[in-house]
Amino acid sequence: MRDMTNIHDVKVRLNDFEKVIEKSLLIIDGTSLTTVLSETNLEHRFFELSQKAPSVCICRCSPTQKAIVAKKI
Repeated sequence: MRDMTNIHDVKVRLNDFEKVIEKSLLIIDGTSLTTVLSETNLEHRFFELSQKAPSVCICRCSPTQKAIVAKKI
């Protein structure tokens, strides 16, 4: 997920990811993570899926965003 600022687009991408979750790496950048964290239901969905993923890579994000993700996972 890269440079995603539209909540609908993020939801679609997460739904697509769920279909291949066992075989895929979740990669998200800081911009997309900001969008995810802006809506409670979307944030919950993201963390639910990220815990099921074999691996999650968060790039180009702030230290605060890294701390939020680490705490919630």
